[in-house]
Parts: sequence; structure tokens; C-alpha cells
Amino acid sequence: MREYKYRGKRIDNGEWVYGYYAVGKYEINEVHMIYVNCTDKITGFKILYNIAVHPESVGQFTELTDRTEWEDATEEQRREYTEETWNGVEIYEGDILKHSGFGKPNLKVISYVRNGYEPSSVYKDWEKGILAYKVVGNTTDNLELLEVK
Repeated sequence: MREYKYRGKRIDNGEWVYGYYAVGKYEINEVHMIYVNCTDKITGFKILYNIAVHPESVGQFTELTDRTEWEDATEEQRREYTEETWNGVEIYEGDILKHSGFGKPNLKVISYVRNGYEPSSVYKDWEKGILAYKVVGNTTDNLELLEVK
């Protein structure tokens, strides 16, 4: 079953949040929000907490992971996963991937086009089991990676 998960950069403090995405109206303005599953500290009940995010930072999870090894995982990733559950870094729309397979390394940006993500070559390689991509940044925080030198 497909997992509908999104990420966005918080307006209040610039941190990334992950969860469900919605757009709502507040007075006359559109508000883009990520809804995060939380546990109420007093009652212990699960609740959804909405966080306003920058709309240009929102990206959907592609259901793919890159080839980052457990040894190269960040501290934050190690807190969220165990070595047994680690599958690589999740790839989101807007991520910048570096292909280190055949020939010289090149960069690709993941974007949603009509009925799928582009570049579609990432999916074709993944289906063949030869995905040699690593997430090296995203178009919100690391646009300089795409500058031609």
C-alpha cells in the first residue's frame, strides 16, 4: 500500500517536519501545513498537530530510498532507525541526487510530473536493483549544488 508522506520546512524555526500535507484558508490567506502524529504528554492519546510550512519547500515521499550505508547515517537518522530497519535515506520530491554509477558522477532533481516522478531513469534503475544514487541535498537548502561552475 502506498505511503502518502510529505515534508516541509517550518515557517517558525526553519526545521524540516514530516507527515501529512494539507492546504487551508486562514482569513484570506492560504496556509500550507504538515500534520504530524504526536502523543499528548498528559493523556497519552495520539493526536495530529499541524505545523505551518513554506509552500515551496513541500515535497512528497517517492517511496524510494538511496544507497546511504548505516555507517554514513546521521545522528538523527540513527535515533529514528536501527541498523536492522535502516534502508537508506528517504527520497522526496525536490531532493538532489548524485549518481555515482557508470561514468562521471552527475546530479538529478526529483520532481513530480503528471503521473510520476522525474527523472524516470531513477525508477528504472531502482526496479533493476542498480540504484547508485545518494541524496546530497534539496532544492530548498542546497540550490547552489545545481549552479554551473
